[in-house]
Amino acid sequence: PFSFILKISKAYLKSWIILSSNLKTNLIILSLYKLKKVIIFNGLGRYRKVRFFRKILLLLLKLNRKHTHIFQNYSDFRFFSRFSKTEISWVPGSGGTFRQSGKNNGFIVVTRSDKLKLVSSSIIEFALISSPKPKFFIVGCPEDTTKKYLGSYKKFDAIGYVPQSDIFKSSNCFFQPSGYGEGVPHTLVDAIVSGLKVVVSKKDFVSFGLYKLGFKFIQCCGSWGYLDGCYKSKLTL
Repeated sequence: PFSFILKISKAYLKSWIILSSNLKTNLIILSLYKLKKVIIFNGLGRYRKVRFFRKILLLLLKLNRKHTHIFQNYSDFRFFSRFSKTEISWVPGSGGTFRQSGKNNGFIVVTRSDKLKLVSSSIIEFALISSPKPKFFIVGCPEDTTKKYLGSYKKFDAIGYVPQSDIFKSSNCFFQPSGYGEGVPHTLVDAIVSGLKVVVSKKDFVSFGLYKLGFKFIQCCGSWGYLDGCYKSKLTL
């Protein structure tokens, strides 16, 4: 009978542990609060500053206080561990991959078209206060999209889509744009592990929790600075 099959299905589901790391999927899985789960928040993205979204997420975390929740962004970890009264862990990175870098002057930016729209103002901000004016190699975006969002600043090359192994081959300097609300960007971790010179904003330096991992922030212009860290610091990512 159907009722018997339903009981068997429920018992089977209770033995599962669901692992989720996509933000939209996380919200769906959190609404099924009786199922065992491990939820990983890589970052809240464009919803980080939306107060209503934070309230909904706080409520869902409270309903799931017996389950495992992991945040990559240190600022998110501090906020939700404080106000949700739920046991939350902070895992800053997921391991970096060494990639070959190039020798050209300029900064590599690795992003997507939809993210470039949100972070382009930070790229232009850094460019305008820098001396001399830097060149940017925009990896992951076609030329028309790059022109659309960086049109007021002409010193860039739109590299487009390349194999993962080639994303750093344009230069040996990496620029981490600000404004999307990521956890700890995997390309940033890769750049650190690959030995690139990394520029990051002071706000993101704190938000990513890099100061908790032994890295130092060396200001270069405005609120931007170079990332400095020892070998042991790299192993924490």
